[in-house]
Amino acid sequence: MNEIFLLGYIGRDPELRYTSGAKQTAVCRFSLAVAREYSKDGEKAADWFSCVAWGVTAENISKYFHKGSRILVSGRVQTGTYSDNEGVTRAKFDVMVRSFEFVDKKSEAAEQPQQSSGKQQNAAKKQQAGQMYYDMPPLDEEDLPF
Repeated sequence: MNEIFLLGYIGRDPELRYTSGAKQTAVCRFSLAVAREYSKDGEKAADWFSCVAWGVTAENISKYFHKGSRILVSGRVQTGTYSDNEGVTRAKFDVMVRSFEFVDKKSEAAEQPQQSSGKQQNAAKKQQAGQMYYDMPPLDEEDLPF
């Protein structure tokens, strides 16, 4: 079984590209820093993973995550080899991302982009209407029609 789950911080902005050919497919590459539970001398340490996502998953990661974002990914490990600049064959390990989860909530600034004054008023009305719903007293079970 080849299954991996990683919770960490994206090390640099995800890089989104598309394959060439008639049917272009999105490919997103990013690095993921995962904190080690224990380290020598009490210093913080991390393991770095090279991650690759494809298709809609790639586009969504590129759209919603950036350097420093926390993310939970699941996928599999894929091994391979490559030749470096000096012709030496090296091993590589990539996490092929199957799915991801948002870990942190959006900041209020990200949830509420800058709006014109008319849009701000409409948004304030909607928020106030929503707040009225939350201020309603709870219903008694005997009041339910079913």
